[in-house]
Amino acid sequence: MDGRLVAKLKAIVGDEWTYTAEHELRTYESDGLLQYHVTPAAAVLPATTEQVAAIVRWLPPFVTPVGVFWDHPTGHVKAIIEACRLRAIQLHGDEKAGAWSDLTKDQIIRAIRVYDEASLKEALGWDASLFIYDAYSESFGGSGTTAPWDLIAGNARRPFLIAGGLTPNNVADAIRAVRPDGVDVATGVESKTGIKDRDKVRAFIRAARTAAAQIGR
Repeated sequence: MDGRLVAKLKAIVGDEWTYTAEHELRTYESDGLLQYHVTPAAAVLPATTEQVAAIVRWLPPFVTPVGVFWDHPTGHVKAIIEACRLRAIQLHGDEKAGAWSDLTKDQIIRAIRVYDEASLKEALGWDASLFIYDAYSESFGGSGTTAPWDLIAGNARRPFLIAGGLTPNNVADAIRAVRPDGVDVATGVESKTGIKDRDKVRAFIRAARTAAAQIGR
């Protein structure tokens, strides 16, 4: 990571995805402040490897395609990495670090579901390029629940993103309170399940940009 704030938008295959990657992301990338990760994975809706691969081929070069998985067999995940040409995977379940030792550090993003100080120790065994600190939920993310910012602020391993219940209305507060290396949003910029709202995406990115500038990012 090069010091710029990362904005990670969880895109769902199909629907109104394309406006985000091409118009909105290019607009904000041009000012050099934000980087972007995109998750063209079946986070909410089922998707085939062909659908995901088609989106990855279409993405501009400054966007990093990330696959989200939770407790999937390692062979299955590695096959999808190759078929879809994913640059990284986000592991969001109860995976153990040893099972992924043949992947490079740059390929691994580890999500940590935080509910108390003990839960933060899950990050210690991982050699990951990035950590995502999220609110705990049985559904492995996407619950819209706000993460415990106070716990994360003093205990997170860097580099890390803050996730969990972020919206255009609170992302600036999260950045100022936690001082993360980036933010991860999904349901907080949707008009309905799986559909991104362009006005909410714009507002979210504007708020993140403003807060990043305030903390010198």
